[in-house]
Amino acid sequence: YMWQTLSPPERKALAMLSVLRGPFRLDAAEAITGAAPGVLALLLDQALLRGTGGGRFELHELLRQYATARLAAEPSQEAIARERHAAQYLALLAARGGLLGGPESKGSLAALLRNQENVRAAWEWTVERGLLADVERAAPPLEAFYRFSGLSADGAEMLAAASARLEAQIGRGAVEPAAAYPVIYDLYRREALLLELHGAGEAALARLEQARTG
Repeated sequence: YMWQTLSPPERKALAMLSVLRGPFRLDAAEAITGAAPGVLALLLDQALLRGTGGGRFELHELLRQYATARLAAEPSQEAIARERHAAQYLALLAARGGLLGGPESKGSLAALLRNQENVRAAWEWTVERGLLADVERAAPPLEAFYRFSGLSADGAEMLAAASARLEAQIGRGAVEPAAAYPVIYDLYRREALLLELHGAGEAALARLEQARTG
């Protein structure tokens, strides 16, 4: 019933917001939905968005699930939302990841930890789409984030899943082997570094051997 009371721009914005995971800033919401600030303000007024503090907002999980289903019914709109979401959070990863280890490391790490689930979703969508250039660009700051955050095991798992997914895409003919294998071998090397940090030395050596021999 609630959905029927919304205007078309409100429905569109709410559906597109469902690609976000956890709390988000309004500037991210505007970038992903393309909605005017007034539309998002109306969603706030109707308690369809709720504040979580620090200028961040979220959808109630049940509402997000319903909005996800509505978005899935509009494939072209869903594709736009996911593409914008990936662009938003991979840009954040690049900007903040590049500062890790420097004077602004603490604040950058905190920003990435706050947005960890959205960064992960953006990375996984990019891998799933076989966007090799974007995967190659995102891999160094992604590895740096998992290295500096102490979440090396999680990072190694993500990189392993990504290389496996790209290998499967080669098998299906979805990506060119000559373009994909250098990216895959780079993921192997980065996974090995994180495995070593996690104390999995033998697994790290095995991955490095794979990267070396192809």
